[in-house]
Order: sequence, then structure tokens, then C-alpha cells
Amino acid sequence: MKKSLNIFLILILIFSHFYIPLDLVLATSEETWSGYTVISGSLTVHSTPALGDFNYVEEIPPYISFRVIGQEGDFYKIIYGEDNKEGWVYYQTIKKSSEFTEGSYGRPWTTPAKAIIGGAKLIAESYISKGQFTSYLKKFQVNPNANANLYSHQYMTNIRAPWVEARTSYKAYSQVLSDIAFTFTIPVFENMPEETLLSGMTNKGKTMTKEELVEALKDTEISAETFETEMDNQGFSESYKKYLRNLYYNYPNWKFVALNTGIEWSSAIKAEIPKSCIEVSSGHATNEGCGNESSNWAMASSDAVKYFMDPRNFLDKESIFMFEDLSSHSNVTESMVQRILNGTFMAGKSEIDNMNYATIFLNAGKDNNVNPVYLASLSLQEVGINGSMQTRGESFEWYGLKYSSLYNFYNIGATGQFTARGGLVWASGGSPDVFEFIDEITIPEIPEELPEEKPATDFESFITNAGYKINGNYIKDIKIGTKVSDVKTQITGLTVSILNAENVELSDDNLIGTGNILTLNDGVETYSKAIVINGDVDGDGNIFAADYVLVKNHIMEVTTLSDIQKEATDMNANLQIDAGDYVLIKNYIMNN
Repeated sequence: MKKSLNIFLILILIFSHFYIPLDLVLATSEETWSGYTVISGSLTVHSTPALGDFNYVEEIPPYISFRVIGQEGDFYKIIYGEDNKEGWVYYQTIKKSSEFTEGSYGRPWTTPAKAIIGGAKLIAESYISKGQFTSYLKKFQVNPNANANLYSHQYMTNIRAPWVEARTSYKAYSQVLSDIAFTFTIPVFENMPEETLLSGMTNKGKTMTKEELVEALKDTEISAETFETEMDNQGFSESYKKYLRNLYYNYPNWKFVALNTGIEWSSAIKAEIPKSCIEVSSGHATNEGCGNESSNWAMASSDAVKYFMDPRNFLDKESIFMFEDLSSHSNVTESMVQRILNGTFMAGKSEIDNMNYATIFLNAGKDNNVNPVYLASLSLQEVGINGSMQTRGESFEWYGLKYSSLYNFYNIGATGQFTARGGLVWASGGSPDVFEFIDEITIPEIPEELPEEKPATDFESFITNAGYKINGNYIKDIKIGTKVSDVKTQITGLTVSILNAENVELSDDNLIGTGNILTLNDGVETYSKAIVINGDVDGDGNIFAADYVLVKNHIMEVTTLSDIQKEATDMNANLQIDAGDYVLIKNYIMNN
């Protein structure tokens, strides 16, 4: 009896210590606010706004989103879990959305336009206006005048990304190269070697001596001497100038600005090697994995880092756009942006926004002082020509919480093993690493019994198991002469169809050619990728004289191949279109 009385007295003391009278709650209650937030540590849920074991409910694991619906002092009333449970948590540093206005970038990104525009604002504010104003500098932060420390705050994983983005930008400008006064800011390092080489790569820059430039311009109003003096004053060495002369001769209104880094070349390479990844398929990867990236990626070799970091390897009319000033946009038109998007999932309209993607990118760029052509190029680099889960608003889970209707066209905030999902969580306003808060979001109604979800089909395993290869946005290793029926025989368990460029399904007897689309369907979802057949440049399913004529004309700059035609032309897999490809295609025809 005495023991029971003691327990009863202890309970009274605990209750009197933690109990908050209702009239006091009402008197001290702050303005109610609500919204989703994510906390990077676990939280204890209590049944009342007080601390103590007597009202303990359960623990919420880290990174689980919950909705805040009220506040009493440092206690927050929340709704959490799929069953919409309610409880109180003690957390002094949860902030309202009004305290996060700077840097929120319009999240949550619940439409493509919100993601494209909000992402453009972040890129402009965090990179371009802070001294990382070229594609090169966003990958290799070597600008001593930038806000970020050297070799830090680097946007891209892929060491080849600036080069790929440059070629996409060139596609937009190809018809107006001579009409626009582009400015290119080109880094210069101390004690650079005479050149850097990488097996399989060819420097496409054309060289010209000072004497050749003087002779070429002697009957024009353009001054070779003025150009030479300006390049010397800026600090460009002859190893730069021999390429810049040719560009100046062809595009005299282009401006070349030296970014004198003051950095020793060897020091820059040493710093960037542990930060540089590349596709394993490139042949320039080491055996060391690339952080949390998939097995398709690895750390780049030192030779690859040297080559892709050396600005002199990219002083040709296409690659030089990695040095374009990305804050310049006054000359960009919607048709330029559209030229990049043609042939991709963004060629038309965003149905949710009822607006053409080209218009969205144009507005996003001009509103945020960032080049719309670059934004479109960056987006395609991040999500591919067919799109990805970042562009479809698909449902997914992150640490047990379901998300849907979120978009992230630049893959901003992607982190961790599942980078795409991490980026979408960031697009929601939360983050896998830090908490943030978004106001005025309504919790969707959850049915009493959620239907059991069908596991997602791994479409790509069906393709690789059939003996074909997935290379970025394309399916490769389909042999010349393969018929539609052959592919259907190899890929079983799914509905298989092959479409031509006009979106018409091919019959079983048709030959498969470059540019055809392989479509797989499991009864719920559809998966599509473009097909590339090496040597079949014109897409007829054969390798004939017409193919090597197209290649020859491209090399001689009579005509220009499309991106997918370039993939089919690259017979020697050196990521260039050159005479070697032409010879291999011609030899194939001669031998067959």
C-alpha cells in the first residue's frame, strides 16, 4: 500500500510539472501555420505539448517528412505517416516559410515550368553571378575572383559535361554564328605543357600562324595586328593564339577574353583529379568508383582530366561555347532554343503549363539573366532527350514517404545513392541533408486502403539481356541487317514495337535503322529509346555509298549531321567525326 501511494505521489508531481492548463495554451498560442518540412535527425512524438515519458508516443526517423499544423512555444503539432497520425514534437529551429524566402526558388516545383524557372534562378544566383559564368567554370572552379573557393562548388559530375553542353549550344547558334558578338572567357594557367593528348580524342581546332592571318586579312578592313596586340596584352600564349587566329578570321566579331588564373597547371590537375568522373564506356576511367554514382561511372584517368581541363583542346567553332558568357542572352530567340529541343521530349508543349518548352526556357533565362540556350542544353545533359523520372512527375518513395508530381529539370540538389530521387525531394522543398519548410501545401487525401503497387519494370535489363547496349539516350549494338522480328524474338515478356521517324510502327519484315524508336510496354508503363546502328547514317538499315557521302560532306562542312547521325558515324568510338570514321564505313562497303 505504501509503495502504491509513493508511485501515485510521483505521478502527481510529474503531471503537475508538465501539465499545461488549457487557458494558458490559448493565451500563449502563436498564429497557426502549416506546411511540409524534413528534419535530418530523429524526433520524439508526444501526445501533448510537453516533455516527459508520460506522454511519449514514438520516434520519427530522420528524413521523414511531416506536416506542421500548429505551434505552442517550442512545440509543434504535426501530422505524419500514411495514416495521418497527430502528435507534438519539441524542436526549436523549425522555421516558417517566410523565414526561408531567400533561396527557396519557388519550390515546390510541381510543374515543369516551376522547375525550369526556379532552377534558372538558382543557377543564376549561385553560379553565374558569383563568378562561375561559363560551362567550363561550373565544372572546373578555377576563377580566383569567384565567390567560391578554388576547386569547390562544382556543379557537374561528368568531366565531359562542358564539352557536351557546348556542342548542344552550337546546334542552337549554328545558323547565326557570324551575326552574334559572342564573348568567350578562356582560362589560362601557369607553366602549361605545349599540348595535352588523349587516346581516341582529336583536337578539332584549326590553326593559323600570324603571317597567315596577316595575308588572309590584307584586303579587308579587319586588322590582324590589332588582334595580335590584344591577345598578347591579355596573356594568351602562342599555344592559344594559333587556334584563336583561325576563329577570329572566320568570326571577327567574336571576343576572346583571357581569364588569367595565376594557378600552376600541375596544381590545378592535382586538385581536380579526385573530383572528376567519367563514363566507364569512354575508355578513360580508372577502377575507382565515382562516389554514390552508378557502376556506369568511375573516376577519370589523369590523362582524361588533363585533356578535358585544357582549354586549348576546345578552341573550335563548336566546343568553344563551353567558354561562352552565360549571363548574355539579348540575342537569343525562341527559335534558337527550339532548335535544341527538336527531336527530344521537350520539342512541344508542357501540357501542365499549357506552354511550349522553348518559351519556358526563354522566359526563365531572360527573367534571371542567364542564357536560355545554355539552360536548355544543361537540362538535356541532365535528364536526356527522352526525359526521366525528374521530368515525369512520377510517384516514388524516399525514406518511407511517398512523393509525386515533382519536377527537377536540372537535377539540382541530387545527392546520395538515388540521386534522381534526392533531387526531387529537394524540389519538394525538403532535402535529404538539411531541413527546409514550405508553406501552404495541402495534404492529398489518402484512401483507407492503398492498392498494392506493382514493382517497377527494369526495362533496361530486358534490353541488355537481349545482347544490346544502352549508351546514354541510345540503344546500340544492334547489327546491320537486323529485322523487327529479330528484336521481338530476343526481347520476351513485354510488348515490343519499333517506330520510324514519323511515329509509324514498322512491320516484322522491316529492317531496323538508325533513328527508329524501340518501345517496350509492360501493360502499365512504356519505355522508349532511339536506336543507333553503326555505319547506318541515313537510317535505311543498310550501309551503302549514301552513308559515307553524308559523312564526307559533314567533314568537309558541306552539310551537317544530326546528333543521332553523328552517333551512327562514330565507327571508331573516339567521340569525334573524322576521316577515320569515313574510311571504316567505306571499307565496310568495299568488303561487302
